[in-house]
Amino acid sequence: MHKATKKILALAFILILTGCASKSSSLKKFSKEKDGIVVLSISVNSDIDLTPDFLRVATPKDVKRSLNSIIYRTNEETSHHSGLFVGSLPEGKYYITQIKGLSGSFRIHPKNDSLHFEIRAGEVSDLGRVLISKLEDETYRISRSTTVNNNKNLMASNLGEYKKTITSLPVSNKETTQLDLESEKTALNGIKHITNITEGKNGELFATSRMGEILTLTKNNKWERVSISPNLASITSLSEYNDNQFIISDDLGFIYLVKKQDGTHKEVDRGNLPGGKIYFLSHSPNKDKWFIGLRHDGEGILYTADRLNNADWEEVRKDRFDNDGFSGISYKIWAWNYNGGFAYLPKDSDSVFCYRYDNNEWKKNALPKSSYINDISHFDQSSSFGILEGVMNHTLYVTKNCGKTWTLVPSESLPNRTPPLLTPDGEIYLSGGIPDNGVYTSTDFGGTWSKASKQPAITKKVWGTKNNGLFGKNDQGRVRVSTDNGKNWKLTR
Repeated sequence: MHKATKKILALAFILILTGCASKSSSLKKFSKEKDGIVVLSISVNSDIDLTPDFLRVATPKDVKRSLNSIIYRTNEETSHHSGLFVGSLPEGKYYITQIKGLSGSFRIHPKNDSLHFEIRAGEVSDLGRVLISKLEDETYRISRSTTVNNNKNLMASNLGEYKKTITSLPVSNKETTQLDLESEKTALNGIKHITNITEGKNGELFATSRMGEILTLTKNNKWERVSISPNLASITSLSEYNDNQFIISDDLGFIYLVKKQDGTHKEVDRGNLPGGKIYFLSHSPNKDKWFIGLRHDGEGILYTADRLNNADWEEVRKDRFDNDGFSGISYKIWAWNYNGGFAYLPKDSDSVFCYRYDNNEWKKNALPKSSYINDISHFDQSSSFGILEGVMNHTLYVTKNCGKTWTLVPSESLPNRTPPLLTPDGEIYLSGGIPDNGVYTSTDFGGTWSKASKQPAITKKVWGTKNNGLFGKNDQGRVRVSTDNGKNWKLTR
């Protein structure tokens, strides 16, 4: 087992249930006379893939005998950063013994009474939000949230086929403790796991986190909180709505207008949108044209409307957005805004789709060789981007015009583990990845390469901004910034 998993701090209670690619219902055998239902949501504040395919739970007696019950995930429409789960169990007291996902597992050892939950026959036990946070010392802290201590909002829109059963039963909430409060504060004040970095119209730098935060970077490279979502859910998109407000969406499908001055959130009415994760949001300069990308029932659906609040959304296109259990391929969709429009790139497509607001037109641009896309890297608010292509032997391509033309980037001497970043000036940056741990640069589209930095902590892709420099991540999710074209990198905190 990974060394970090052995150090898990079981500080408060945790959670339950799970997630699995299995479509079998976790409530099929529910008996109102013998069983109760547990409901909880999770927020994962880490770059490690903690997607729970299933959770193991056990009674105190069965813990000693290593006997476990398995609870399966019922909602696959959210990412691993956030999620809502439900399941049924016979009446009794339970401990979480293991959280298991495709990338590994965490065993939980019940050491005190805070690490349990109670199931009563004929009742729903709402455990609220469970936080799983990676700390400075590389350990994990698992606790209940005192901010989100129930799942009423999520149950209203995300229960699907289980809604009729659950809403017919009385609901009870377990009270949070002082230990939960202290653990939540530690999580919120710890490592910032960044989901996106972008600039405002005046060049200010803004970032978003997996705990629902909007952040700015101070002169001493410390992330400073502008606001925090009442959902504590990973933010999937951020843009300036006007001079006084941001607009954000999150993993759990909520949309908020956020005041810059005091960070207060106002929830936006989703109109006729179905439940699911919102992975993309875009609007025209005068806000009379909107697009939303929503993951639902294994598909990424792009919608459009003439307004945001309580809108009548119409489908534009559907693409595959799920995990193939047979091949192991994760089908996803990359989408980002650039000046005057946006790019939309489904993994199962042979083209990138580019939309312009000034003429309301789509352009369909073919990918090179109908590429199998591993990953992309795009410059902030630019139609320039690079792709890492291929299954075994990776190839690099870049485009400066949203795929209208492509340039093959020679890189035979490099590890080719990350996508190339193309700047508006025509310079290419590439992280060597884990085998190399360096940052390379080319000013002639790969004709020649030089090592900009031997920084050992940039193992994931590099991305860039117009006014605030370059940013890069390592495998633990730590972000570093360079303001001298990649020569030196400073850790952000």
